[in-house]
Amino acid sequence: MKRIYLIIFLWNIATAVVQAQDGFQAIAATNDFKKRLNESSVSIQTLTGSFTQVKYIDLLEEKMVSEGAFAYKKSDRIRFDYTAPERYLLVVNEQQVKIVADGKTNIYDLKKNKTAVQMNLLMSACMTGDIDRLNVDYQLLFHENGEQYRIRILPNTNNLTVQQMDILIDKKDFAVQQLKITETSGDYTLYSFSEQKKNTAVPDAWFNIGTP
Repeated sequence: MKRIYLIIFLWNIATAVVQAQDGFQAIAATNDFKKRLNESSVSIQTLTGSFTQVKYIDLLEEKMVSEGAFAYKKSDRIRFDYTAPERYLLVVNEQQVKIVADGKTNIYDLKKNKTAVQMNLLMSACMTGDIDRLNVDYQLLFHENGEQYRIRILPNTNNLTVQQMDILIDKKDFAVQQLKITETSGDYTLYSFSEQKKNTAVPDAWFNIGTP
């Protein structure tokens, strides 16, 4: 029994050291933070801005950088307009996805893929900070440094290819600055958001899917 306590003690020390090294510490008043975050996310009806996406493939040791504009509208409507290095459109409207690339349009039904449904839920929650939508399928860890909050999302199931997701939130206005999705393979995708505008007019037509 003493050995178990020693292992737990050493693990806690190691965790604290890692957190200190990356500049983040556990948030003491978690309930207060979650309340303020929820108040901020509830107020968001639309969200627009620019993004930069960095895709790292561990096998190739290569980073691929893309950029463009994004839009979000309640509920679960997301649009990513990639403008560089190539034009590419991704639209998510609740449980349908439209991808336009090289002049071709493909439409998919998320209801047929549980993993895709979960990823859509995660993306919507992460872009707005609406973490209350995440159920018992995820473990949430809350940290902070001088300028940012970090929410680490860990799936409680092995059914997803995602190992963890990290959201960085600006302390000043609770705007989501970065979203990092790390896969079990070691690959990751990092989104950095800028020039964000909340609750501006966003046409429903931006999220039209059409028919398969």
